[in-house]
Amino acid sequence: QVDNLTRGGRVPFIWAIDANVPPSAWDDEVVDWRARLNADIIHPDVKVTCRNPHSQEGGTLIDYYLVSRSIVPLIEGCSLETDVPWYPHSS
Repeated sequence: QVDNLTRGGRVPFIWAIDANVPPSAWDDEVVDWRARLNADIIHPDVKVTCRNPHSQEGGTLIDYYLVSRSIVPLIEGCSLETDVPWYPHSS
């Protein structure tokens, strides 16, 4: 549906996703969605965006943004907010 809504990446977009896979998993896809949508993955400079609910340590980086390359230069930064009500995810 993102492909249709963005007309194959011709309409700029910012897609906040709970991907349930790390950004590197997109490299293993049969269809290169980043190239097809003309987009890049943007995420905060952290290792964990979803904490392990059974411990205070560990977790994964599975929450990030897919952003049209045409508007990536307009993004000044991406940070992590940990004080959110939707544990175990951060924002």
